[in-house]
Amino acid sequence: MAKEIDIMRVLRVPPLGKLVVQVGENQYEQIAEITAGKSRQMLLAAIGELIAFAGGYQTLVDAGSAPPLGLPTPPQPPQEEQQQAFLQKLEQEREQLRASAAPAKPSLVRPAPIPEEAPLAVEGIDRSLPIVGQIDAILQRLVTAVPELAGRSIHLAEHPNGGLQIKVDGKVDSHPNKLPETVIQKLIKQALREWEKL
Repeated sequence: MAKEIDIMRVLRVPPLGKLVVQVGENQYEQIAEITAGKSRQMLLAAIGELIAFAGGYQTLVDAGSAPPLGLPTPPQPPQEEQQQAFLQKLEQEREQLRASAAPAKPSLVRPAPIPEEAPLAVEGIDRSLPIVGQIDAILQRLVTAVPELAGRSIHLAEHPNGGLQIKVDGKVDSHPNKLPETVIQKLIKQALREWEKL
C-alpha cells in the first residue's frame, strides 16, 4: 500500500488567524522564506495543483479569493511621445519669447531701414507666420480633404495667456488627446508631422 507524502500543512495561527504554511517542522508566511530548492519546487508544484483543483485561477478571482491578474499598460508609441515633446517645446519657446520681450529703449540714432524681404514660403506655408500659424495652415489643407468635416471650424491658435488652443466649432481645448473626435485628433497630429518635415 502506497504511503501518502505530507508536502505541507496550511494553518491559521491565532490571535489574528494569520495563514502560515508548515513544511516539516518549519512554518512560513511567504514562499520567499523557503531557501531549499527541492522543498520550494515541491511546494510550488502543490500550489499549482491546488489552483487546478479549484477550477483555475479565474475561479478564485471570480469568487473574490484572489486578485485579478493585471495586464501591463502598453507603452506609448514613440510618435505620440515626439508629438507631446513638440507641443511642450512650442509652449517653452512662446514663454521664452514673452520673457525676453522688453520695451524698446528710444535711440537718438535712427537705424538704417532694413529692406523688406518676401516671406519664405515652403510648400505653400508662409514661414513668416508664427509656428502655430504654420501648423494651422497645414491643418486647414488637411481638413478640406475630409468630406465629413465640411463646414466645420477647426483651427490651432496661441492662447493669449500662453499655451496652445485647439478651436473646434467654438469649443476650445488645449491638447489633441482631449478632443472627442479621433478624426480631428489624427488630422492635428498629421499636421504636426508634416510641419516637422518642412
